[in-house]
Amino acid sequence: MRAPRDDDMTSAIEQSPLWQRTFAKSLADPIVSRLVTSLRNAHERVALLTSRIVVSLPSLTLHDSSHLDALWGVASTIAGDDYVLNPLEGYLFGTAILLHDAALCHEAYPGGQEAVRATTQWRDAYNRRLTNQGNVDHNDVDFEALRSLHAIQAATLATKPWNTEEGDPWYIIDDADLRNQYGLLIGQIASSHHWAIENVTEQFAVPRPPAPFLHSNWSADPLAVACLLRVSDAGHMDSSRAPTFLLKILQMNSVSKAHWTAQNHLGHLTYKHDDPAQLVVASTAPFLQAEAPAWWVAFDLVHQLDQELKQCDAVLRTALRASRRPFACKGVVGAGNPKELAKYVQTQGWEPTNSAVHVSDVAALVGRLGGEQLYGTGADSLKIALRELIQNAADAIAARRLIGESIFEGHIHTRLFRDHSNGRQVLQVDDNGVGMSPKTLSDDLLDFGKSFWASERASSEFPGIHAAKHSPIGRFGIGFFSIFMAAAKAKVFSRRFDRALQDVRCLSFDNGLSLRPILSDQRPEDFGMDVSTRVQLELKPNVFFDPNKIRIPCNVSGQQPFDVPFNDYVAALVSGIDAPISVELDGVSVTANLFSDGA
Repeated sequence: MRAPRDDDMTSAIEQSPLWQRTFAKSLADPIVSRLVTSLRNAHERVALLTSRIVVSLPSLTLHDSSHLDALWGVASTIAGDDYVLNPLEGYLFGTAILLHDAALCHEAYPGGQEAVRATTQWRDAYNRRLTNQGNVDHNDVDFEALRSLHAIQAATLATKPWNTEEGDPWYIIDDADLRNQYGLLIGQIASSHHWAIENVTEQFAVPRPPAPFLHSNWSADPLAVACLLRVSDAGHMDSSRAPTFLLKILQMNSVSKAHWTAQNHLGHLTYKHDDPAQLVVASTAPFLQAEAPAWWVAFDLVHQLDQELKQCDAVLRTALRASRRPFACKGVVGAGNPKELAKYVQTQGWEPTNSAVHVSDVAALVGRLGGEQLYGTGADSLKIALRELIQNAADAIAARRLIGESIFEGHIHTRLFRDHSNGRQVLQVDDNGVGMSPKTLSDDLLDFGKSFWASERASSEFPGIHAAKHSPIGRFGIGFFSIFMAAAKAKVFSRRFDRALQDVRCLSFDNGLSLRPILSDQRPEDFGMDVSTRVQLELKPNVFFDPNKIRIPCNVSGQQPFDVPFNDYVAALVSGIDAPISVELDGVSVTANLFSDGA
Protein backbone atom coordinates (compact mmCIF):
# COMPACT_ATOMS: atom_id res chain seq x y z
CA MET A 1 0.00 0.00 0.00
CA ARG A 2 1.50 3.33 -0.99
CA ALA A 3 1.82 6.04 1.60
CA PRO A 4 -0.67 8.91 1.34
CA ARG A 5 0.65 12.21 -0.04
CA ASP A 6 -0.66 15.64 0.74
CA ASP A 7 -1.44 16.32 -2.94
CA ASP A 8 -3.38 13.11 -3.58
CA MET A 9 -6.81 14.56 -2.91
CA THR A 10 -8.24 17.56 -4.69
CA SER A 11 -7.83 20.89 -2.95
CA ALA A 12 -11.61 21.29 -2.61
CA ILE A 13 -11.68 18.34 -0.25
CA GLU A 14 -8.38 18.93 1.54
CA GLN A 15 -9.16 22.53 2.33
CA SER A 16 -12.65 21.94 3.69
CA PRO A 17 -12.87 22.47 7.46
CA LEU A 18 -14.73 19.19 7.95
CA TRP A 19 -11.93 17.22 6.24
CA GLN A 20 -9.33 19.05 8.29
CA ARG A 21 -11.08 18.24 11.56
CA THR A 22 -11.68 14.62 10.55
CA PHE A 23 -8.36 13.54 9.06
CA ALA A 24 -5.66 16.19 8.65
CA LYS A 25 -4.51 16.40 12.26
CA SER A 26 -4.15 12.64 12.72
CA LEU A 27 -2.56 11.44 9.47
CA ALA A 28 0.45 10.20 11.47
CA ASP A 29 -1.83 7.52 12.92
CA PRO A 30 -1.35 4.47 10.62
CA ILE A 31 -5.02 3.51 10.96
CA VAL A 32 -6.17 6.99 9.89
CA SER A 33 -3.60 6.87 7.10
CA ARG A 34 -5.11 3.59 5.93
CA LEU A 35 -8.61 5.12 5.73
CA VAL A 36 -7.32 8.16 3.86
CA THR A 37 -5.38 6.01 1.39
CA SER A 38 -8.50 3.97 0.67
CA LEU A 39 -10.51 7.16 0.18
CA ARG A 40 -7.95 8.61 -2.18
CA ASN A 41 -7.78 5.47 -4.29
CA ALA A 42 -11.59 5.30 -4.42
CA HIS A 43 -11.71 8.95 -5.45
CA GLU A 44 -9.33 8.30 -8.34
CA ARG A 45 -11.41 5.37 -9.58
CA VAL A 46 -14.81 7.01 -9.18
CA ALA A 47 -13.55 10.08 -11.05
CA LEU A 48 -13.09 7.83 -14.10
CA LEU A 49 -16.63 6.52 -13.73
CA THR A 50 -18.35 9.87 -13.15
CA SER A 51 -16.54 11.39 -16.12
CA ARG A 52 -18.85 9.22 -18.23
CA ILE A 53 -22.04 10.80 -16.87
CA VAL A 54 -21.79 13.69 -19.30
CA VAL A 55 -21.66 11.15 -22.15
CA SER A 56 -24.73 9.23 -20.96
CA LEU A 57 -26.71 12.33 -19.88
CA PRO A 58 -25.30 15.40 -21.66
CA SER A 59 -28.15 17.69 -20.55
CA LEU A 60 -27.67 16.94 -16.85
CA THR A 61 -25.90 19.57 -14.76
CA LEU A 62 -22.41 18.46 -13.75
CA HIS A 63 -22.29 15.34 -11.60
CA ASP A 64 -18.60 14.59 -12.06
CA SER A 65 -15.85 14.60 -9.43
CA SER A 66 -16.09 18.40 -9.10
CA HIS A 67 -19.60 17.92 -7.66
CA LEU A 68 -18.42 15.14 -5.35
CA ASP A 69 -15.47 17.18 -4.09
CA ALA A 70 -17.62 20.25 -3.44
CA LEU A 71 -19.87 18.35 -1.03
CA TRP A 72 -17.17 18.40 1.65
CA GLY A 73 -17.26 22.19 1.59
CA VAL A 74 -21.06 22.32 1.57
CA ALA A 75 -21.14 19.88 4.48
CA SER A 76 -18.67 22.06 6.38
CA THR A 77 -20.95 25.08 5.94
CA ILE A 78 -24.15 23.28 6.95
CA ALA A 79 -22.78 21.23 9.84
CA GLY A 80 -20.98 24.18 11.42
CA ASP A 81 -17.49 25.11 12.57
CA ASP A 82 -17.40 22.75 15.55
CA TYR A 83 -19.10 19.71 14.03
CA VAL A 84 -16.83 16.66 14.24
CA LEU A 85 -16.87 13.28 12.51
CA ASN A 86 -14.56 10.60 13.82
CA PRO A 87 -12.29 9.08 11.13
CA LEU A 88 -14.56 6.09 10.54
CA GLU A 89 -17.59 8.36 10.06
CA GLY A 90 -15.48 10.56 7.77
CA TYR A 91 -14.57 7.49 5.74
CA LEU A 92 -18.23 6.41 5.46
CA PHE A 93 -19.24 9.95 4.48
CA GLY A 94 -16.44 10.33 1.93
CA THR A 95 -17.04 7.01 0.18
CA ALA A 96 -20.83 7.50 0.19
CA ILE A 97 -20.28 10.89 -1.50
CA LEU A 98 -18.20 9.20 -4.18
CA LEU A 99 -20.87 6.59 -4.91
CA HIS A 100 -24.18 8.44 -4.52
CA ASP A 101 -24.35 9.71 -8.14
CA ALA A 102 -21.82 7.38 -9.77
CA ALA A 103 -24.52 5.20 -11.34
CA LEU A 104 -25.85 8.05 -13.54
CA CYS A 105 -23.89 6.59 -16.45
CA HIS A 106 -24.28 3.41 -18.47
CA GLU A 107 -20.82 2.19 -17.47
CA ALA A 108 -21.99 1.65 -13.89
CA TYR A 109 -24.14 -1.28 -15.03
CA PRO A 110 -22.85 -4.66 -16.24
CA GLY A 111 -23.79 -4.68 -19.91
CA GLY A 112 -23.88 -0.88 -20.25
CA GLN A 113 -26.63 0.90 -22.17
CA GLU A 114 -28.07 -2.34 -23.48
CA ALA A 115 -28.47 -3.64 -19.94
CA VAL A 116 -30.09 -0.38 -18.77
CA ARG A 117 -32.57 -0.53 -21.63
CA ALA A 118 -33.50 -4.07 -20.60
CA THR A 119 -34.50 -3.02 -17.08
CA THR A 120 -38.04 -2.77 -15.82
CA GLN A 121 -37.48 0.93 -15.04
CA TRP A 122 -36.51 1.67 -18.66
CA ARG A 123 -39.48 -0.26 -20.08
CA ASP A 124 -41.82 1.48 -17.63
CA ALA A 125 -40.51 4.89 -18.67
CA TYR A 126 -40.75 4.01 -22.36
CA ASN A 127 -44.35 2.83 -22.19
CA ARG A 128 -45.40 5.69 -19.93
CA ARG A 129 -43.99 8.24 -22.40
CA LEU A 130 -45.56 6.39 -25.31
CA THR A 131 -48.96 6.43 -23.61
CA ASN A 132 -48.83 10.01 -22.33
CA GLN A 133 -47.02 11.72 -25.25
CA GLY A 134 -47.50 9.46 -28.25
CA ASN A 135 -43.80 9.54 -29.21
CA VAL A 136 -40.58 8.43 -27.58
CA ASP A 137 -36.98 9.67 -27.70
CA HIS A 138 -34.79 6.84 -26.40
CA ASN A 139 -32.29 9.31 -24.92
CA ASP A 140 -35.06 10.89 -22.86
CA VAL A 141 -36.03 7.44 -21.63
CA ASP A 142 -32.39 6.76 -20.73
CA PHE A 143 -32.41 9.93 -18.63
CA GLU A 144 -35.56 8.92 -16.76
CA ALA A 145 -34.42 5.32 -16.27
CA LEU A 146 -30.95 6.25 -14.99
CA ARG A 147 -32.51 8.76 -12.62
CA SER A 148 -34.72 5.98 -11.23
CA LEU A 149 -31.97 3.38 -11.14
CA HIS A 150 -28.92 5.28 -9.93
CA ALA A 151 -29.69 5.26 -6.21
CA ILE A 152 -30.53 1.55 -6.35
CA GLN A 153 -27.32 0.77 -8.22
CA ALA A 154 -25.29 2.98 -5.87
CA ALA A 155 -26.00 0.46 -3.11
CA THR A 156 -23.99 -2.17 -5.00
CA LEU A 157 -20.98 -0.16 -6.17
CA ALA A 158 -18.96 -0.38 -2.96
CA THR A 159 -18.79 -4.18 -3.19
CA LYS A 160 -19.20 -4.71 -6.94
CA PRO A 161 -16.20 -6.17 -8.82
CA TRP A 162 -15.37 -5.05 -12.36
CA ASN A 163 -13.66 -7.68 -14.46
CA THR A 164 -10.48 -6.47 -16.16
CA GLU A 165 -8.66 -7.78 -19.24
CA GLU A 166 -5.94 -9.08 -16.94
CA GLY A 167 -8.52 -11.25 -15.20
CA ASP A 168 -8.19 -9.67 -11.75
CA PRO A 169 -11.36 -8.09 -10.29
CA TRP A 170 -11.27 -4.31 -9.90
CA TYR A 171 -13.03 -2.64 -6.98
CA ILE A 172 -13.75 0.99 -6.15
CA ILE A 173 -12.80 0.23 -2.55
CA ASP A 174 -9.49 -1.58 -2.96
CA ASP A 175 -8.92 -2.30 0.74
CA ALA A 176 -10.55 -5.72 1.15
CA ASP A 177 -11.01 -5.41 4.91
CA LEU A 178 -12.75 -2.06 4.67
CA ARG A 179 -14.82 -3.25 1.71
CA ASN A 180 -15.96 -6.42 3.49
CA GLN A 181 -16.69 -4.70 6.81
CA TYR A 182 -18.32 -1.49 5.57
CA GLY A 183 -19.06 -1.86 1.85
CA LEU A 184 -22.72 -2.76 2.38
CA LEU A 185 -23.28 0.13 4.81
CA ILE A 186 -21.51 2.59 2.50
CA GLY A 187 -23.72 1.49 -0.39
CA GLN A 188 -26.85 1.89 1.73
CA ILE A 189 -25.85 5.40 2.82
CA ALA A 190 -25.08 6.36 -0.78
CA SER A 191 -28.43 4.98 -1.93
CA SER A 192 -30.34 6.65 0.90
CA HIS A 193 -30.06 10.14 -0.59
CA HIS A 194 -33.13 9.17 -2.66
CA TRP A 195 -35.06 7.50 0.19
CA ALA A 196 -37.92 8.98 2.18
CA ILE A 197 -36.58 10.39 5.44
CA GLU A 198 -38.68 7.86 7.38
CA ASN A 199 -36.79 5.01 5.71
CA VAL A 200 -33.46 6.66 6.50
CA THR A 201 -34.41 6.93 10.16
CA GLU A 202 -35.52 3.31 10.34
CA GLN A 203 -32.51 1.88 8.49
CA PHE A 204 -29.76 3.80 10.31
CA ALA A 205 -31.12 4.21 13.84
CA VAL A 206 -28.52 1.93 15.42
CA PRO A 207 -24.84 3.00 15.67
CA ARG A 208 -22.27 0.68 14.05
CA PRO A 209 -19.21 -0.56 15.95
CA PRO A 210 -15.64 -0.14 14.71
CA ALA A 211 -14.08 -3.18 13.05
CA PRO A 212 -11.36 -4.95 15.10
CA PHE A 213 -8.57 -3.31 13.10
CA LEU A 214 -9.87 0.20 13.90
CA HIS A 215 -9.68 2.19 17.12
CA SER A 216 -12.23 1.00 19.66
CA ASN A 217 -13.71 4.48 20.26
CA TRP A 218 -14.68 5.00 16.60
CA SER A 219 -18.32 4.02 16.83
CA ALA A 220 -20.09 5.27 13.70
CA ASP A 221 -23.47 7.00 13.56
CA PRO A 222 -24.82 6.15 10.08
CA LEU A 223 -27.97 8.25 10.62
CA ALA A 224 -25.93 11.44 11.07
CA VAL A 225 -23.73 10.52 8.09
CA ALA A 226 -26.75 9.81 5.86
CA CYS A 227 -28.40 13.10 6.89
CA LEU A 228 -25.19 15.00 6.20
CA LEU A 229 -25.05 13.50 2.71
CA ARG A 230 -28.68 14.49 2.04
CA VAL A 231 -28.34 18.12 3.06
CA SER A 232 -24.95 18.52 1.37
CA ASP A 233 -26.23 17.12 -1.92
CA ALA A 234 -29.31 19.37 -1.78
CA GLY A 235 -27.12 22.35 -0.88
CA HIS A 236 -24.74 22.14 -3.83
CA MET A 237 -26.59 24.30 -6.33
CA ASP A 238 -24.05 26.92 -7.37
CA SER A 239 -22.55 27.83 -10.76
CA SER A 240 -19.79 25.23 -10.49
CA ARG A 241 -22.45 22.70 -11.51
CA ALA A 242 -23.51 24.69 -14.57
CA PRO A 243 -20.50 26.60 -16.00
CA THR A 244 -21.33 29.52 -18.29
CA PHE A 245 -19.31 28.19 -21.24
CA LEU A 246 -21.15 24.85 -21.26
CA LEU A 247 -24.48 26.64 -20.80
CA LYS A 248 -23.77 28.64 -23.96
CA ILE A 249 -22.62 25.78 -26.18
CA LEU A 250 -24.77 22.84 -25.13
CA GLN A 251 -27.96 22.09 -27.02
CA MET A 252 -30.67 21.24 -24.51
CA ASN A 253 -34.43 21.31 -24.12
CA SER A 254 -36.20 24.08 -22.19
CA VAL A 255 -36.49 22.05 -18.98
CA SER A 256 -32.76 21.24 -18.87
CA LYS A 257 -31.82 24.79 -19.83
CA ALA A 258 -33.90 26.18 -16.95
CA HIS A 259 -32.03 23.95 -14.50
CA TRP A 260 -28.65 24.96 -15.94
CA THR A 261 -29.50 28.66 -15.89
CA ALA A 262 -30.82 28.47 -12.34
CA GLN A 263 -27.62 26.98 -10.96
CA ASN A 264 -25.39 29.08 -13.21
CA HIS A 265 -26.73 32.23 -11.53
CA LEU A 266 -26.21 31.06 -7.93
CA GLY A 267 -23.20 31.55 -5.67
CA HIS A 268 -21.85 29.60 -2.70
CA LEU A 269 -23.99 29.10 0.38
CA THR A 270 -23.48 31.77 3.06
CA TYR A 271 -24.97 32.50 6.49
CA LYS A 272 -27.52 35.14 7.39
CA HIS A 273 -25.46 37.82 9.13
CA ASP A 274 -27.77 38.14 12.14
CA ASP A 275 -28.81 34.47 12.33
CA PRO A 276 -26.07 31.95 11.45
CA ALA A 277 -28.55 29.07 11.80
CA GLN A 278 -30.15 30.29 8.55
CA LEU A 279 -28.45 29.74 5.20
CA VAL A 280 -28.56 32.26 2.39
CA VAL A 281 -28.79 31.22 -1.24
CA ALA A 282 -28.08 34.26 -3.41
CA SER A 283 -27.54 34.97 -7.09
CA THR A 284 -24.35 36.40 -8.53
CA ALA A 285 -26.28 37.84 -11.48
CA PRO A 286 -29.98 38.77 -11.66
CA PHE A 287 -32.48 36.63 -13.53
CA LEU A 288 -33.92 38.45 -16.54
CA GLN A 289 -37.58 38.19 -17.44
CA ALA A 290 -36.81 35.60 -20.12
CA GLU A 291 -35.13 33.58 -17.37
CA ALA A 292 -38.21 33.47 -15.13
CA PRO A 293 -38.61 29.67 -15.50
CA ALA A 294 -35.03 29.29 -14.25
CA TRP A 295 -35.76 31.55 -11.26
CA TRP A 296 -38.61 29.25 -10.26
CA VAL A 297 -36.29 26.26 -10.57
CA ALA A 298 -33.98 28.04 -8.12
CA PHE A 299 -37.00 28.70 -5.89
CA ASP A 300 -37.77 24.97 -5.87
CA LEU A 301 -34.13 24.04 -5.18
CA VAL A 302 -34.06 26.41 -2.20
CA HIS A 303 -37.33 24.98 -0.91
CA GLN A 304 -35.98 21.44 -1.27
CA LEU A 305 -32.83 22.30 0.70
CA ASP A 306 -34.92 23.98 3.39
CA GLN A 307 -37.12 20.89 3.70
CA GLU A 308 -34.11 18.57 3.92
CA LEU A 309 -32.56 20.73 6.64
CA LYS A 310 -35.75 20.80 8.68
CA GLN A 311 -36.44 17.08 8.30
CA CYS A 312 -32.87 16.09 9.20
CA ASP A 313 -32.83 18.47 12.15
CA ALA A 314 -36.05 16.91 13.48
CA VAL A 315 -34.64 13.41 13.01
CA LEU A 316 -31.32 14.15 14.70
CA ARG A 317 -32.98 15.93 17.63
CA THR A 318 -35.51 13.21 18.36
CA ALA A 319 -33.39 10.12 17.69
CA LEU A 320 -32.57 8.33 20.93
CA ARG A 321 -28.85 8.86 21.24
CA ALA A 322 -27.37 11.31 23.68
CA SER A 323 -24.20 11.97 21.67
CA ARG A 324 -26.00 12.69 18.39
CA ARG A 325 -25.74 16.37 17.50
CA PRO A 326 -27.86 18.33 15.00
CA PHE A 327 -26.27 20.48 12.31
CA ALA A 328 -25.70 24.18 12.85
CA CYS A 329 -27.95 25.27 9.96
CA LYS A 330 -31.70 24.76 10.32
CA GLY A 331 -33.23 26.38 7.24
CA VAL A 332 -32.86 28.74 4.29
CA VAL A 333 -33.88 32.39 4.25
CA GLY A 334 -36.83 33.06 1.95
CA ALA A 335 -37.67 29.41 1.31
CA GLY A 336 -41.29 29.14 0.17
CA ASN A 337 -41.69 32.92 -0.04
CA PRO A 338 -41.01 34.32 -3.56
CA LYS A 339 -40.96 37.96 -2.45
CA GLU A 340 -38.49 37.29 0.37
CA LEU A 341 -36.26 35.01 -1.71
CA ALA A 342 -36.09 37.63 -4.48
CA LYS A 343 -34.12 39.84 -2.08
CA TYR A 344 -31.28 37.32 -2.43
CA VAL A 345 -31.97 35.46 -5.68
CA GLN A 346 -32.49 38.69 -7.55
CA THR A 347 -34.44 39.51 -10.70
CA GLN A 348 -34.25 42.32 -13.23
CA GLY A 349 -37.25 43.75 -15.07
CA TRP A 350 -39.83 41.53 -13.38
CA GLU A 351 -40.97 40.49 -9.92
CA PRO A 352 -41.84 36.96 -8.73
CA THR A 353 -45.02 36.87 -6.67
CA ASN A 354 -47.26 34.36 -4.98
CA SER A 355 -49.86 34.97 -7.67
CA ALA A 356 -51.07 31.70 -9.12
CA VAL A 357 -54.26 30.02 -10.19
CA HIS A 358 -56.15 29.81 -6.91
CA VAL A 359 -59.32 27.97 -5.97
CA SER A 360 -60.75 29.31 -2.72
CA ASP A 361 -63.05 26.33 -2.18
CA VAL A 362 -61.35 23.25 -3.57
CA ALA A 363 -63.90 20.86 -2.07
CA ALA A 364 -66.75 22.70 -3.78
CA LEU A 365 -64.96 22.60 -7.14
CA VAL A 366 -64.25 18.90 -6.81
CA GLY A 367 -67.84 18.31 -5.76
CA ARG A 368 -69.16 20.10 -8.85
CA LEU A 369 -66.74 18.57 -11.36
CA GLY A 370 -66.99 15.11 -9.85
CA GLY A 371 -70.72 15.26 -9.28
CA GLU A 372 -73.84 16.34 -11.13
CA GLN A 373 -71.95 18.81 -13.34
CA LEU A 374 -70.12 15.80 -14.79
CA TYR A 375 -72.80 13.13 -14.67
CA GLY A 376 -75.92 15.23 -15.12
CA THR A 377 -78.74 16.38 -12.86
CA GLY A 378 -80.82 13.49 -11.55
CA ALA A 379 -78.11 10.91 -12.28
CA ASP A 380 -78.24 7.68 -10.28
CA SER A 381 -75.68 8.58 -7.61
CA LEU A 382 -75.57 5.07 -6.12
CA LYS A 383 -74.84 3.55 -9.52
CA ILE A 384 -72.05 6.05 -10.20
CA ALA A 385 -70.40 5.45 -6.82
CA LEU A 386 -70.68 1.66 -6.96
CA ARG A 387 -69.41 1.49 -10.53
CA GLU A 388 -66.40 3.62 -9.60
CA LEU A 389 -65.54 1.38 -6.65
CA ILE A 390 -65.88 -1.84 -8.67
CA GLN A 391 -63.74 -0.42 -11.48
CA ASN A 392 -61.04 0.70 -9.06
CA ALA A 393 -61.07 -2.74 -7.44
CA ALA A 394 -60.77 -4.42 -10.85
CA ASP A 395 -57.84 -2.15 -11.77
CA ALA A 396 -56.04 -3.07 -8.54
CA ILE A 397 -56.54 -6.79 -9.23
CA ALA A 398 -55.33 -6.44 -12.83
CA ALA A 399 -52.24 -4.56 -11.59
CA ARG A 400 -51.42 -7.34 -9.13
CA ARG A 401 -51.56 -9.90 -11.93
CA LEU A 402 -49.34 -7.80 -14.18
CA ILE A 403 -46.53 -7.30 -11.66
CA GLY A 404 -45.85 -10.98 -11.31
CA GLU A 405 -48.90 -12.92 -10.13
CA SER A 406 -50.49 -13.89 -13.43
CA ILE A 407 -52.31 -16.87 -11.89
CA PHE A 408 -53.55 -14.79 -8.98
CA GLU A 409 -57.27 -15.27 -8.31
CA GLY A 410 -58.65 -11.82 -7.68
CA HIS A 411 -61.94 -11.24 -5.94
CA ILE A 412 -64.30 -8.32 -5.33
CA HIS A 413 -66.84 -8.46 -2.52
CA THR A 414 -69.76 -6.01 -2.45
CA ARG A 415 -71.72 -5.68 0.77
CA LEU A 416 -74.81 -3.66 1.66
CA PHE A 417 -75.99 -3.49 5.27
CA ARG A 418 -77.63 -1.25 7.82
CA ASP A 419 -75.57 0.25 10.62
CA HIS A 420 -77.80 -0.40 13.62
CA SER A 421 -76.04 2.25 15.69
CA ASN A 422 -77.51 5.05 13.58
CA GLY A 423 -79.89 3.35 11.16
CA ARG A 424 -77.83 4.45 8.14
CA GLN A 425 -77.27 2.14 5.20
CA VAL A 426 -73.66 1.28 4.37
CA LEU A 427 -72.15 0.21 1.06
CA GLN A 428 -68.82 -1.61 1.24
CA VAL A 429 -66.52 -2.91 -1.50
CA ASP A 430 -63.50 -5.13 -0.76
CA ASP A 431 -60.80 -6.34 -3.13
CA ASN A 432 -57.52 -8.25 -2.88
CA GLY A 433 -55.61 -6.29 -5.53
CA VAL A 434 -52.32 -4.44 -5.10
CA GLY A 435 -53.59 -2.20 -2.32
CA MET A 436 -52.20 1.22 -1.43
CA SER A 437 -49.22 2.37 0.60
CA PRO A 438 -49.83 5.18 3.13
CA LYS A 439 -48.35 7.72 0.67
CA THR A 440 -50.58 6.53 -2.18
CA LEU A 441 -53.57 6.59 0.13
CA SER A 442 -52.97 10.08 1.50
CA ASP A 443 -51.46 11.78 -1.57
CA ASP A 444 -52.21 10.09 -4.88
CA LEU A 445 -55.79 9.13 -4.10
CA LEU A 446 -56.59 12.77 -3.38
CA ASP A 447 -54.79 14.25 -6.40
CA PHE A 448 -57.91 15.45 -8.18
CA GLY A 449 -57.77 15.04 -11.95
CA LYS A 450 -54.49 13.10 -12.02
CA SER A 451 -54.34 9.42 -12.88
CA PHE A 452 -52.16 7.47 -10.45
CA TRP A 453 -51.81 4.59 -12.92
CA ALA A 454 -50.34 6.89 -15.60
CA SER A 455 -47.82 8.52 -13.26
CA GLU A 456 -44.15 7.87 -12.55
CA ARG A 457 -45.17 7.18 -8.95
CA ALA A 458 -47.08 4.08 -10.10
CA SER A 459 -43.94 2.49 -11.55
CA SER A 460 -42.02 3.50 -8.43
CA GLU A 461 -44.58 1.71 -6.24
CA PHE A 462 -45.03 -1.21 -8.64
CA PRO A 463 -42.04 -1.63 -10.97
CA GLY A 464 -43.04 -3.15 -14.28
CA ILE A 465 -46.63 -1.88 -14.25
CA HIS A 466 -46.14 0.34 -17.31
CA ALA A 467 -43.89 -2.12 -19.11
CA ALA A 468 -46.75 -4.61 -18.79
CA LYS A 469 -49.05 -2.02 -20.42
CA HIS A 470 -51.61 -1.80 -17.64
CA SER A 471 -54.82 -0.32 -19.08
CA PRO A 472 -57.04 0.72 -16.18
CA ILE A 473 -60.82 0.92 -16.52
CA GLY A 474 -61.12 3.69 -13.96
CA ARG A 475 -58.52 5.85 -12.31
CA PHE A 476 -57.67 7.87 -9.24
CA GLY A 477 -58.70 11.15 -10.75
CA ILE A 478 -62.11 12.77 -10.93
CA GLY A 479 -63.81 9.38 -10.65
CA PHE A 480 -63.02 8.63 -7.02
CA PHE A 481 -64.62 11.87 -5.86
CA SER A 482 -67.91 10.86 -7.50
CA ILE A 483 -68.55 8.52 -4.55
CA PHE A 484 -69.54 11.60 -2.55
CA MET A 485 -72.61 11.98 -4.71
CA ALA A 486 -73.91 9.04 -2.70
CA ALA A 487 -71.87 9.12 0.51
CA ALA A 488 -72.36 11.25 3.60
CA LYS A 489 -69.19 9.71 5.07
CA ALA A 490 -66.48 7.48 3.66
CA LYS A 491 -63.59 5.39 4.91
CA VAL A 492 -60.84 3.87 2.78
CA PHE A 493 -58.85 1.07 4.45
CA SER A 494 -55.82 -0.22 2.58
CA ARG A 495 -52.43 -1.89 2.75
CA ARG A 496 -50.11 -3.01 0.01
CA PHE A 497 -50.83 -6.65 -0.76
CA ASP A 498 -47.27 -7.61 0.26
CA ARG A 499 -47.44 -5.95 3.69
CA ALA A 500 -48.76 -7.16 7.03
CA LEU A 501 -52.11 -6.32 8.62
CA GLN A 502 -50.38 -3.90 10.97
CA ASP A 503 -49.64 -1.76 7.90
CA VAL A 504 -53.33 -1.12 7.17
CA ARG A 505 -54.14 2.58 7.18
CA CYS A 506 -57.52 4.26 7.16
CA LEU A 507 -58.38 7.50 5.38
CA SER A 508 -61.60 8.87 6.89
CA PHE A 509 -63.88 11.46 5.32
CA ASP A 510 -66.15 12.15 8.29
CA ASN A 511 -67.79 15.23 6.79
CA GLY A 512 -68.48 14.11 3.26
CA LEU A 513 -66.20 15.64 0.64
CA SER A 514 -63.71 17.38 2.87
CA LEU A 515 -60.16 17.78 1.62
CA ARG A 516 -58.91 17.43 5.19
CA PRO A 517 -59.52 13.73 5.81
CA ILE A 518 -57.96 11.88 8.75
CA LEU A 519 -55.26 9.22 8.29
CA SER A 520 -55.09 6.64 11.07
CA ASP A 521 -54.09 3.03 11.73
CA GLN A 522 -57.71 1.98 12.31
CA ARG A 523 -58.50 -1.53 10.98
CA PRO A 524 -61.86 -3.37 11.08
CA GLU A 525 -61.83 -6.71 12.91
CA ASP A 526 -62.94 -8.58 9.78
CA PHE A 527 -60.22 -7.02 7.59
CA GLY A 528 -57.98 -10.06 7.04
CA MET A 529 -55.09 -11.03 4.81
CA ASP A 530 -57.56 -11.81 2.02
CA VAL A 531 -58.33 -8.09 1.68
CA SER A 532 -56.04 -5.35 0.39
CA THR A 533 -58.49 -2.43 0.13
CA ARG A 534 -61.93 -1.73 1.54
CA VAL A 535 -64.00 1.34 0.72
CA GLN A 536 -66.93 1.88 3.06
CA LEU A 537 -69.59 4.48 2.37
CA GLU A 538 -72.29 5.67 4.74
CA LEU A 539 -75.00 6.53 2.25
CA LYS A 540 -76.89 9.78 2.26
CA PRO A 541 -80.48 9.45 3.51
CA ASN A 542 -81.94 10.31 0.10
CA VAL A 543 -79.84 7.78 -1.80
CA PHE A 544 -81.15 4.43 -0.68
CA PHE A 545 -84.42 2.69 -0.09
CA ASP A 546 -85.57 -0.92 0.05
CA PRO A 547 -82.56 -3.06 -1.05
CA ASN A 548 -84.93 -5.54 -2.61
CA LYS A 549 -86.48 -2.84 -4.75
CA ILE A 550 -83.80 -0.36 -5.81
CA ARG A 551 -85.37 2.38 -7.86
CA ILE A 552 -83.65 2.79 -11.23
CA PRO A 553 -84.20 6.30 -12.65
CA CYS A 554 -84.87 6.60 -16.35
CA ASN A 555 -83.66 9.53 -18.42
CA VAL A 556 -85.68 8.61 -21.49
CA SER A 557 -88.72 10.81 -21.93
CA GLY A 558 -91.99 9.02 -21.24
CA GLN A 559 -90.44 6.02 -19.46
CA GLN A 560 -91.01 5.42 -15.76
CA PRO A 561 -88.45 4.42 -13.10
CA PHE A 562 -88.42 0.72 -12.22
CA ASP A 563 -87.23 -1.43 -9.30
CA VAL A 564 -84.65 -4.25 -9.23
CA PRO A 565 -83.06 -6.34 -6.43
CA PHE A 566 -79.57 -5.30 -5.26
CA ASN A 567 -77.75 -8.26 -6.85
CA ASP A 568 -79.32 -7.50 -10.23
CA TYR A 569 -78.39 -3.87 -9.73
CA VAL A 570 -74.75 -4.87 -9.20
CA ALA A 571 -74.84 -7.32 -12.12
CA ALA A 572 -75.70 -4.48 -14.47
CA LEU A 573 -72.43 -2.70 -13.57
CA VAL A 574 -69.85 -5.45 -13.98
CA SER A 575 -69.58 -5.96 -17.71
CA GLY A 576 -65.94 -6.40 -18.67
CA ILE A 577 -64.71 -6.90 -15.11
CA ASP A 578 -62.12 -9.69 -15.12
CA ALA A 579 -62.69 -10.90 -11.57
CA PRO A 580 -65.41 -12.79 -9.68
CA ILE A 581 -67.74 -10.57 -7.68
CA SER A 582 -69.75 -11.68 -4.68
CA VAL A 583 -72.72 -9.79 -3.24
CA GLU A 584 -73.81 -9.78 0.39
CA LEU A 585 -77.02 -8.19 1.65
CA ASP A 586 -77.49 -7.55 5.39
CA GLY A 587 -75.04 -10.31 6.29
CA VAL A 588 -76.49 -12.87 3.88
CA SER A 589 -74.68 -13.89 0.69
CA VAL A 590 -77.06 -13.47 -2.21
CA THR A 591 -74.56 -14.11 -5.04
CA ALA A 592 -71.32 -16.03 -4.53
CA ASN A 593 -69.87 -15.47 -7.99
CA LEU A 594 -71.81 -12.84 -9.86
CA PHE A 595 -69.41 -12.43 -12.73
CA SER A 596 -66.10 -13.93 -13.80
CA ASP A 597 -65.02 -12.76 -17.23
CA GLY A 598 -62.08 -14.91 -18.30
CA ALA A 599 -61.32 -16.12 -14.76
